[in-house]
Amino acid sequence: MKLASLMLAISLVGATVGAPAAGAAVSPSESQVGVSAICEFIVVTDGAPVRKSPYTTATILKRKNLGDRVTGNCDWTRDSDGNYWDSVYCSCAASGIAWMRSKNLRPDL
Repeated sequence: MKLASLMLAISLVGATVGAPAAGAAVSPSESQVGVSAICEFIVVTDGAPVRKSPYTTATILKRKNLGDRVTGNCDWTRDSDGNYWDSVYCSCAASGIAWMRSKNLRPDL
């Protein structure tokens, strides 16, 4: 019987650890729990362009070399010509996000 009481007490304490007090205001940032996905890629084409937007005619912000590692937020798109694009983090872009053709990248597992 003591073991059952101890287990119940532990489960009750565990359920309330980190929980706000009843009636306490919690901002959305404190109540949201999540992990942002980060995708990692290896560049498989030398001089692969990093573009401002996911179109072959978009401004080239910089180029990446064969074997370079790039990361992004796992967003992708397909343009009207059927080209697939992956978003990559880039300090060269005002928004911090640039685009590379998927055919120039492979997942870094």
